[in-house]
Order: sequence, then C-alpha cells, then structure tokens
Amino acid sequence: MKRIRTRLSLVLALALAWCLAGPLPALADDLIICSVTGGYLFFDSSSGTVVRCDETVTEADVPRTIGGVPVVAIADQVFQNHQSLTAVKLPEGLLSIGAQAFAGCGALRQVSIPGSVQSIGDRAFYGCWRLGNVSLPAGLGYMGNEAFRDCASMTAVTVPGNLLFVPDGAFSGCTRLQSAVLADGIVTLSNEVFSGCAFLSSVSFPAGFLTVGYNAFSGCPRLHDVLFAGDAAAWDAVFIAPGNEDLTRNLVLFEGRDVPYVNPDRPYVPAPEMPAPDAEITALFNGKPIFWEGPHHPYINSDGQTMVPLRQAAEAMGLHVTWDSFEQTISITDGIKTIIYPVVGATEWDSAGSPLLDNPFAVILGGTGYGQVRYLAEFFGRTVRWDDASRSVVIE
Repeated sequence: MKRIRTRLSLVLALALAWCLAGPLPALADDLIICSVTGGYLFFDSSSGTVVRCDETVTEADVPRTIGGVPVVAIADQVFQNHQSLTAVKLPEGLLSIGAQAFAGCGALRQVSIPGSVQSIGDRAFYGCWRLGNVSLPAGLGYMGNEAFRDCASMTAVTVPGNLLFVPDGAFSGCTRLQSAVLADGIVTLSNEVFSGCAFLSSVSFPAGFLTVGYNAFSGCPRLHDVLFAGDAAAWDAVFIAPGNEDLTRNLVLFEGRDVPYVNPDRPYVPAPEMPAPDAEITALFNGKPIFWEGPHHPYINSDGQTMVPLRQAAEAMGLHVTWDSFEQTISITDGIKTIIYPVVGATEWDSAGSPLLDNPFAVILGGTGYGQVRYLAEFFGRTVRWDDASRSVVIE
C-alpha cells in the first residue's frame, strides 16, 4: 500500500508541474525534420529554408525538396562552428547561402555549390581552414564580406564576372591560394581581398577592370604573374590604392603580348621568399603552452629570429593587440607601454632578402601578423630563451 501511495504522489506531482509550466513545446507546423548523416536538418517549409542543423551531423547531402517543398535557402549560422561536419552537397535550385552559414567549420573539407546559387552571405565560409577548392557559380550576383576568409586549404579560385566587384576580405588569409582568375565583368577588387595570401603567385584581370582597393594584395610576397586582358593604356588607367606593393612591383603581361610591360611609375622590386610556419615549434608562457590557431605556427627566419603569430602570443601574455590597416602596423599594449610593429612590404627588403626597416618589424603570412618574439617579451619586461632540445620558446 505504501508503494502505491508513493507512486500516486509522484504522478500527482508531475501532473501539477505540467499544469504550472504548461505543455512541452512542439515543433511548428511548418517545420520539417530531414535525416542526414549523423543527425537532422530542420527545414521551414513556409520559406523553403534550412534553419537549423544538429551539431552531430558529419555529412549534409541536402535534398532538392523536403516534404515536397523546394529548398531555396540556407539560413544564417545554420552550420556555424559545427566541428563534426566534413562534407556538404547543396541542391540545384538553392538560391542563397546565409551569413556565417558554415563559419568556423574546421573539419569541413568539401562543399558542392550548385549553379543556381545567386547569393553568398558575409563570412559564409570564414575560417573553414581545411576546405579545398570551391567552384563558384557563374550566376553568383552577391558575395558578402570575408566570405571565404582564412580558407587556408584553397589553392585556386575563379571569381565569376556577374559579381562586378569582389567584396572586402573575400579571400584574405587563404594561405595556400596560388592562382586567382577574375572573370570578364569584374571591375573592382575591394579592400584586403587577397591580403595575407602568402603563396599567391598568379592573378588574371579582365579587360575593363578599374579599381584595386586598399591592401587588396598586401602580404602576397610570392605574386609574380600579373595578367591583364586589356592593353597598357587601360592598365595604367586602373586605380590602385595604397598597400598593394606586392602587385605594383610586378611586370604585367598583356593579352597577345609575349613581353611583359612595366610602368616606370611602378618599378619592379623582387620580393624575398617567406618561410612556411613550423608546426614543431612550441611556446610556453609562465610554464603554460601558447596555443596557435589553425595552421598558424611560429617559424625561424633567415636571420635566426623566432617569428610568432603576434596576436596569440600577446594575448597569452595579457596584452591588447590592434591592427591599423591604413598604416600597416600592429600595435601591442599593456595599457601603459605600446610597441608598434610595422609590416614589411615587398619594397622594404634588400637583394639579399634582409629587411631594411629597423627592428621590430612584422610580416603577414596567411592573414596573420608575425613578429620577433624576443622584442615582444623583453619590451614588456619578460625574459625569453630558446630550448633547443624541445624546440620551444620559453617566456617568463
């Protein structure tokens, strides 16, 4: 009898709680669940939009229709920071990909974008550093700022001419990007479009191209093949904003000409080879490891100086970092003292590959500013030493 009373009391308590709290929430009538590998997509049938995704999803092969309704949009932030997602296939008929839809998907390696897509939002694929080459549809009419920023595994891109202009930072920090083709119709590169693309070696401009924005090619020390479909007079008329020395130092090859042309007002200055980051070098601050983001790691330059990603190193030391894109400087402060690292451009190296600027200085690799760790540590009263056995920088 006592057991029956106990169970009855429990049932009554649950019923009372349900009455006080109201019924459990249910899915909206127009929300449909769609099964994919590793979990579910949630689809708003009233707008034809994928609005949510389980973080456990590993591969998303989005069907053309869900519940008989065509899929036309991926909403903002649907897959953002989903670290299990490795592959996505988007359906023909899709029109738009929302802002930050796939941002921060560090495991994402493959995305298939159909020819029907007309719009890709701000930072849609920002920080997808394992993502390989992506074929952009010819009918793409809008791309948001930094749409593919820090997609460090991309090696080539063709930007469709229907865009007319390429937005700010669209491919900034795409470390392994080697070639970029701007299709006929593109007239403007906005600011920092290819900044920090350390391995970019070739870029092709269409006839009718008009403007290169601020720092569009800053931090592109390996750029050497500049192709232009127009003639010399048209190239000389192109407005090139400051911060593009890695572009203007180059000879230009025009369509139908075998001999490169150089504008005497834009002299050719060879750039030094920048070493690749070394994943084996570690750093400790007060005995704790400093963690580097994605593919960005320290390296040792030709002068034997250990160069580290300044933002991560400084923030690990409790310092504040500011980037001035116009002055091309990195400022680091503890609130009392400030150290300024000027970014070394292609025209600031001698023929032996040594910087002409006084120390400290910074270089841009993969969209990340690197500077000498010793200057940083000692400026703020720290000691720094190199442990050869463990290949570690020790800051105390």
